[in-house]
Amino acid sequence: AELRYSISNMDLNLTQEIKRRIESIKELEQMSNKNIAAMEERLYNAMEDRVQCIDFRLKNMEDKVHELSERLEEERNRVPKDIEQKGRELKDMMQAFQEEFTTERRNRLAR
Repeated sequence: AELRYSISNMDLNLTQEIKRRIESIKELEQMSNKNIAAMEERLYNAMEDRVQCIDFRLKNMEDKVHELSERLEEERNRVPKDIEQKGRELKDMMQAFQEEFTTERRNRLAR
């Protein structure tokens, strides 16, 4: 009878220990899942921040490229006009110089 009581008591203790360890494992698993979820959330937020930063920088670069393209197009249209205008001014200056030279020459020959 004492042996049965001892075995029954050990069986009860073993059952309680098993239940306690199962609960402990469940708590540990829940805690681990919470930590993993928190880590995943931080990683996702960090990645999202990085993507937003890259998107912002890409948008800035696209704006700069667009601005430079517009400026290049303006220069492409303006430079030939400037060259043509400067050419006309130079031609007018040359004609004025030639007329002055011719007038000066006539005046000298007339003296």
